[in-house]
Amino acid sequence: MGAVAAILYSHSSDYIAHPPVALVLDSPFASFPRLVDDLIKKGAIRVPRIAVRTVLSMVRSSVRKRTGCDIYKLEPIKGVEQCAMPALFITGAKDEMIPTDHGTNDPPQKRIKTR
Repeated sequence: MGAVAAILYSHSSDYIAHPPVALVLDSPFASFPRLVDDLIKKGAIRVPRIAVRTVLSMVRSSVRKRTGCDIYKLEPIKGVEQCAMPALFITGAKDEMIPTDHGTNDPPQKRIKTR
């Protein structure tokens, strides 16, 4: 969640007062709803989709009541293009939670791969 927090901070009002020089983002997810769907498709969440949706709906309601935020609108990728500082997105091919395509909108030929 640190990578997502950094992305969200980079386009918040606090950023103006305390701007970072650059961002290093380790396994950021592009969108919370997309991440949940990807985890279900991949089998990382071994619960029927309807059960996951029901639990997420309950969690969404609880979070919204406590914080005023909607977890379904947690889509840090939407603010990345407005970010004016350099950012290094680091993703891992063997990451079991965050698929590598959440860290880029670039075609595969523009990605730097390591072992």
